[in-house]
Amino acid sequence: MGHQTVHVEHLLLGLASDPDGIAGRVFADSGLTIEPIRDLIRAQLGVGSDSHAERTVPFSPDAKDALRSAYRFGLGKPGTEHMLIVILGRGEGGACEILRVLGADPDRIRFETKQRAWPVTAPGARPTVRLVGSVPSLRELDFGD
Repeated sequence: MGHQTVHVEHLLLGLASDPDGIAGRVFADSGLTIEPIRDLIRAQLGVGSDSHAERTVPFSPDAKDALRSAYRFGLGKPGTEHMLIVILGRGEGGACEILRVLGADPDRIRFETKQRAWPVTAPGARPTVRLVGSVPSLRELDFGD
């Protein structure tokens, strides 16, 4: 979008644009599409004019924090569901405001995401988590620090 930094709002746009991820399916089923989200990001952050063809765009501190939190939450293998739950768990900020302006309840979107990611079939049943393979440490990850 031509911005000098990747913000949490950009992460939200990326999640909405992935039709194969849980987050993208929740957005689609909620009637949320990428164009209105993109338009609201432009309204919030302005129209970017920077060209990034030759360099990496740095993450904002909030976006880095969200990525790290999703990494931990996903036990080293975060999916779109982990990222969306982390972003909306903050409750405030541009990403939640974008959803509100579009008529969606961030808490409801977060709940739907959890339901799809970890369906519970029996009352009182608890999902099990199984790690497969090794998980790199958080220090081994490069978020552009």
